[in-house]
Amino acid sequence: MEEIIGPLDSQKPSQDLNILWVYGYDEHHIAGAHDYVKVKDLMMGLLSGVPEVTVDEAFGFPNDEQFEKADLVVMYLHLPQLKKSQFASLKNFIANGGGVVCLHETAIMRPASKGKMLSECLGSAWNEGTSTWGAIFDEINIYGGTRLFDFVGAVVIGALALPLIVVIAAAIRATELPVVFSRSRIGSGRRSFKRHKFRTMISDSERVLHELVRSEPEVLREGTEKTYRWIEAEFLGKYSSG
Repeated sequence: MEEIIGPLDSQKPSQDLNILWVYGYDEHHIAGAHDYVKVKDLMMGLLSGVPEVTVDEAFGFPNDEQFEKADLVVMYLHLPQLKKSQFASLKNFIANGGGVVCLHETAIMRPASKGKMLSECLGSAWNEGTSTWGAIFDEINIYGGTRLFDFVGAVVIGALALPLIVVIAAAIRATELPVVFSRSRIGSGRRSFKRHKFRTMISDSERVLHELVRSEPEVLREGTEKTYRWIEAEFLGKYSSG
């Protein structure tokens, strides 16, 4: 650390520092994946032991009162879709001298229009389009030799699994929820495609989760059974992937 920032002459900050840790719910909720809650608990415990430092937490996104009290906002989560007023609050906080640390996907937002607004708040560079950087480049095709195998395998396995698929769809439909949940993903050649899967959460799970966190803060540590249906907890949640 001293090689990066120089000699450490003091064991505490030169002034009082109010840190706000912003965290979220890890959609997959798999231990070792993102662990937003666990990381928040560990870091708040560590930071609270530093002299002259106070630490508070916010779920999802800070409100105006929390921004007002904070000197530094640390965000480790997948940000929800922000409103214009929330973008304005973040931009105003930074303009007034507030510090922001963005970890993980906090500096990324979809769709592209929202991503541009976020980058403007953070003061980061923005240029929509295909990047020449990344782990997989266009000239490297790791999918070509497997397309026929994937297609044949999908047809065979799909036919064998059809009775089970019908049963699962009927069970989800019996809960009066939409059977299929769709979300955009990035595939070969960085092309966007729709990934479809059986719905495993209630349709307004994000709203319910926020209400639960406000009324029962321990809900994220204990699990989120209240936002799940039986079929998720007993089968799909165990055997499906994100």
